[in-house]
Amino acid sequence: FPGNLYTYDPANELSVDAWIDFLRQVAVFRPQIHITGGEPFLYRGLPEILAETSRLKLGVLLQTNGLQLAELAEKLVDWNVMQLSVSLDGTRDIHNRIRGRTDAFDKTLQGLKALIEVRQQRNSPGPVTVINCVITKDNISVLDQMAPLANELQADVLEYHHTIFNTKPRVYKHNEILSPQN
Repeated sequence: FPGNLYTYDPANELSVDAWIDFLRQVAVFRPQIHITGGEPFLYRGLPEILAETSRLKLGVLLQTNGLQLAELAEKLVDWNVMQLSVSLDGTRDIHNRIRGRTDAFDKTLQGLKALIEVRQQRNSPGPVTVINCVITKDNISVLDQMAPLANELQADVLEYHHTIFNTKPRVYKHNEILSPQN
C-alpha cells in the first residue's frame, strides 16, 4: 500500500537542502520547530538542520530516545535547542526490556547527565530537559519511581503520557485520505 505508515522508505525523505529551504521560507513567521520521529538523530542531515535553525534563531523542541545524548550534549546547547524531551519508560530493567537493549537505560541517563553538566558549565538556560514517560502495562507498577529519578537527574519536567490508540484500519484510512496519489 503506498504511503503505509507501517513502513519506512528513505527515498521518500526530504533532502537536507529541502528542509533548509523550508526553514528559510518560514523563518519570517518565527515558528517553533518540533522535531520528533521515530528517532530524529537517525536522520543523517539533522545536525545541518539544527545548525540552520540556530542560525535563523528558530526555537526547536526535540524528542529523542536519548541514546546519542552523551555525544551530542555540547552541540545541543550550541544549537540553542529550547527543549529536549527524552523518552524514559521506567526503571532500568523495564526501560531496557521495552527498548529491547540491555544498555538503553544507562546510555539515556549518561546522556541526560552530560547535557545537564554542559548546560550548567555554560550557564545556559537550555535546552529545558523533559523526561517523557509513556504509561503502559509494562511500567505502571514503577511510575511512582519516575519523579525521584527525574529529580535526581535534575530534569526540568517530568511528563506522563498515555499511548496513542490507533488501529490498522484507521491508519489505512488516514493514508488513503492524505496520500499524495489521491
